[in-house]
Amino acid sequence: MKKVKLFSILFVCFFALVLVSCEDTSSPSIPGGGGGNDGGGANEPNVTSVSVSPATVTVERGGSHNFTATVLGTNNPSQNVEWTIDMWGLSAGTTINTSGGLTVSPYETSRTITVRARSRNDNPWWSVDGTASVTVPAPPGTPEPTVSSVTVSPATVTVARGGSHNFTATVLGTNNPPQAVTWEIQGQGTSTWNGSTINSSGGLTISSTETQATLTLIARTVDQAPWWFNVQGTATVTIDIPPNPTVTSVTVSPATATLARGGTQNFTANVFGTNNPPQAVTWELHNGSWWSTFTWDGSTINSSGGLTVSATETIETIIVRAISEGGGQWPLWWEYGEATVIVSNP
Repeated sequence: MKKVKLFSILFVCFFALVLVSCEDTSSPSIPGGGGGNDGGGANEPNVTSVSVSPATVTVERGGSHNFTATVLGTNNPSQNVEWTIDMWGLSAGTTINTSGGLTVSPYETSRTITVRARSRNDNPWWSVDGTASVTVPAPPGTPEPTVSSVTVSPATVTVARGGSHNFTATVLGTNNPPQAVTWEIQGQGTSTWNGSTINSSGGLTISSTETQATLTLIARTVDQAPWWFNVQGTATVTIDIPPNPTVTSVTVSPATATLARGGTQNFTANVFGTNNPPQAVTWELHNGSWWSTFTWDGSTINSSGGLTVSATETIETIIVRAISEGGGQWPLWWEYGEATVIVSNP
């Protein structure tokens, strides 16, 4: 019996020592620090919910309504929210602005719209939302419009580089469908292509440097719901791109001239070819060789073809050359014309 009592006393003492040891190894409290692993985080704002007012409302087609949001939580959370509407099945004309102002499209076919206010306080993955429900009643006795097709006029047209043309779109369907469309140039997904543009009224302007031979214009409805049911019509534009000019020959006038040393003579050049070649030429003086530009002894020719023979010129024959600036690649395929000047003693 004494051994049992002694063993019980020893067990109680051992258990008491374990408890004391556990208390000694715990973290001491730090005055004002929040203790343990709080690290001061207890004072940061925490969002628990977002309330949208009004929670339910009825808004007619073409009407509008302003919503407000209250962010609830601890430690005074920021009241900043992001406003959105659930677009599934809605008309593209139904929108909400950054202040919570809702505008319902005049052609809205959905009967319920969900307005959403999302708190910007939290981590984006854990943002808190609040919602409101908007009922859109159908006008009594008014059938819903439907869109079957869109026609663009003219359907085909030819427009020159630098030119313009106006297009119109007609939306066909039942019950007087809305005629609003957006315009774009196919392939770009926008109203611009290589500098060619189409405005919101269907006015097309072709860039003076347009490289495409054809452009496809798209007129797309904007008030179908959901948006991927929008119907489109197209028109084809052929770009009138003039062929590049070619140069076949250059003539210089006068073809021959006799000048005394110190004398002057004006020359002109005519560039011949196809597709209205440019008349710009470069004037040079030579002594009979294609490659050697002649500027010795002070004789010169200006950019307008004005020749001045130096008073001390020693060359007896000067070649005046006019080289076309639009005839091909330098130097072998350029076209040029020449005149011969005989230098005489005064």
